[in-house]
Amino acid sequence: MGNEATVRARVNGKADSGRALLESHEVVFRGAQRCVVKLDEKSRAKASAAGAWLKLGVLELELGAVEAGKWLEKIRKPKSVLEKLGVKAGQRVKLIDVTDRALFERSGAELVSDAPEVIFFEVTAPADLKRLPKVAGDQVLWLLRQKGKNAPVSERETMAAGKASGLVDVKVVSVSNALTAEKYVVPLKLRALGAETGAKRPRSPGRK
Repeated sequence: MGNEATVRARVNGKADSGRALLESHEVVFRGAQRCVVKLDEKSRAKASAAGAWLKLGVLELELGAVEAGKWLEKIRKPKSVLEKLGVKAGQRVKLIDVTDRALFERSGAELVSDAPEVIFFEVTAPADLKRLPKVAGDQVLWLLRQKGKNAPVSERETMAAGKASGLVDVKVVSVSNALTAEKYVVPLKLRALGAETGAKRPRSPGRK
């Protein structure tokens, strides 16, 4: 999930106001006019900030001096996908049905089959959500799914499955043009309860 703000704007010099969203690969403005600026090497290099305004070619956003500087820094020096996912060298990572294993192999993470710190589970059909892996304590679960309104698994379905398994969603990351990742964790109060009493969180009906 990127930065989002209600702003005054100029699109091709024409004044407007609406919502601006900074994503990994683009900046989207929605007002009376709609403008999308794709963030490639050229547009990132040309981005600039002057006072309260962030300038992105045909699109200018009044964010305030502090926020304009922050957005410019993120545009010019974007985090890698692995940084956004919090994957570090030496971390114990379990991959379930993940198609792009090479991405994680390059991270230096230790790919394991048991006792992971982080689990990545790629779903391609609603039925896959019945196999939602068990997460406990400080473990993290990332659900990977296809983007788009016609994707075979919707955000609503993944969130419902996570909630049914006693998890809360805390972050969304764009992995690629095709994939998005949603981060789920055990609620803090249940982690504390489990540590004190050994209590287990409820399981969804589909889990064994």
